[in-house]
Amino acid sequence: MEEIEYELRESLDENSDKDFVEEVLSLGMVSEWAAPRYHSTLLTSQLLSNSEQKYYSQAQHLAEMKALYTKSQIDLRKLIRDYGYSMSVINGV
Repeated sequence: MEEIEYELRESLDENSDKDFVEEVLSLGMVSEWAAPRYHSTLLTSQLLSNSEQKYYSQAQHLAEMKALYTKSQIDLRKLIRDYGYSMSVINGV
């Protein structure tokens, strides 16, 4: 278990800051988890299921990993942008 200490320059309140930092970390973790899978050559190996005789499309799997990676990056940027904007509105800047 790790503990992270942080301090925001312009704090709204402790609970809001905690929620914001947790969301930033979780979206960053998803993005970092998806990146090597999206860029990996291991995606070229096809998956088979003997019991149900299903074949999983490599292109579909790659598209899903790309979508996850892209969405996590966009959500992370939006979260940081929106939090900064809300702080400026609250502080009257």
